[in-house]
Amino acid sequence: LPMVIAEGMSYGIPAIATDCKTGPEDLIKSNLNGYLYPVGDYSKLSEYLKKFINDDVDFDSQKIKDSIDFLYDDSYDQRFVRLLKKGIE
Repeated sequence: LPMVIAEGMSYGIPAIATDCKTGPEDLIKSNLNGYLYPVGDYSKLSEYLKKFINDDVDFDSQKIKDSIDFLYDDSYDQRFVRLLKKGIE
């Protein structure tokens, strides 16, 4: 589930996921907070995993956390209230 990805990112952990239809592209921005690879492209997955194994990645944990700020309570609540008000109008 995409929320598992978001939970990891909330701790500053980069993610690797397949670019499937369930929404990882809404969360993962390549080179900012992780990597997306095409569905079934296991050579690309292997390439990304090797980067981590070889310590050939340089992610900023605070930037990873900030990349999903739209999911945090305050941002989410503000968007929700704004959409409710828009629906009432």
